[in-house]
Amino acid sequence: VPYFLGVAAGDNVKEVVSMLPIVSTMVMPGRLAEGSVPLWQIGVAVAGTVLAAVLLVRLGTAVYERTLLRTGQKTGYREALTIEGT
Repeated sequence: VPYFLGVAAGDNVKEVVSMLPIVSTMVMPGRLAEGSVPLWQIGVAVAGTVLAAVLLVRLGTAVYERTLLRTGQKTGYREALTIEGT
């Protein structure tokens, strides 16, 4: 989906999605190559991507830590997120 947005979308759509995490890593370099992009948009894209990465790593860490010691039974994501952490 990010690839198709970067290739087929209009300029206004590209401008908006180029600042959203995950999509920005595919669309923003293309916008930079096409012409000038305001510095604040690059800052928003980088900050959003870094923030999303930190939050996703923390979420993955929480799920991993809460399910690591629970061997012998299957634990779903919903249950892993509600189990008290160690």
